[in-house]
Amino acid sequence: MTAPRVAWRRNYNILRVTLQAASKVLKQTLAATEGLTSLAERGRIVPEIDDPSIREIFVHSYRLIYEVRIDQVTILAILHGARDFAKWQDNN
Repeated sequence: MTAPRVAWRRNYNILRVTLQAASKVLKQTLAATEGLTSLAERGRIVPEIDDPSIREIFVHSYRLIYEVRIDQVTILAILHGARDFAKWQDNN
């Protein structure tokens, strides 16, 4: 009878750690976006696109890709750095 409880506890601990990590990344991502309205050009130009209006900043191992316009900054994607960018770009 104790095996299912131990297995559940282990899964719960994994879930809890995963949620804590996700929460930390989310908070840091939101903090990184706050300054984009005044410092939008601080990010580098996305090398795969090579368009000065499409930029990115890094948050942990994620690429926050955004478009800079005169009156607006639009978040285009938040991609894991290991993800195949060309495949994402083909789908969007």
